[in-house]
Amino acid sequence: MKTLAHIQIPCYIFFMDTSLHTTIKTSLMRHYLMRGSILAIIGALILLTAGSLLPPKILAPWGFFLFIAALSLITYGLLPYSRLRRLELNPYQLVIEDEYLDLWRKKKLLMSIPKDNIFRISYMEKKHVYGMLFILKRPLSQRMILLNKLGFFPHCQITPEGNIFLLYFNERAYKEISNCSESP
Repeated sequence: MKTLAHIQIPCYIFFMDTSLHTTIKTSLMRHYLMRGSILAIIGALILLTAGSLLPPKILAPWGFFLFIAALSLITYGLLPYSRLRRLELNPYQLVIEDEYLDLWRKKKLLMSIPKDNIFRISYMEKKHVYGMLFILKRPLSQRMILLNKLGFFPHCQITPEGNIFLLYFNERAYKEISNCSESP
């Protein structure tokens, strides 16, 4: 059974065990950059045309709302790209130990899954979403450790069946974890 002392393992664990990192595909980055740029240009056009072409009579009651709408479009467009860039700079790290799979980010342990709880691991890819799906055994043989008060992470989804889907771990990472699980 994993104790709380496991949470305070020094950073040298990264060099002792096999570790996998999230990777962002260039096609995904390009998609979000193009979509974000289009929405940001529309927001900027709304801002420019409203400020330069609309008379003050219309701008007085509607100017604030047009300004908020334009800034919202710019933010909504560029925020997903910005998040992916941050994830590219600080990726999630899946450390494969003897008995556990640990999910780390910025040298902090976020989640620990006992290998005994994993029934099967599969790779899923649909359009702009890809990652590894951990299908868990029912009932769980050991407790999992989640170190987040909310119980979820932006790039870790719990499926309706109660399985764990880790986003942005590519097919190479899946093959590596499959090879590690098959070896004694």
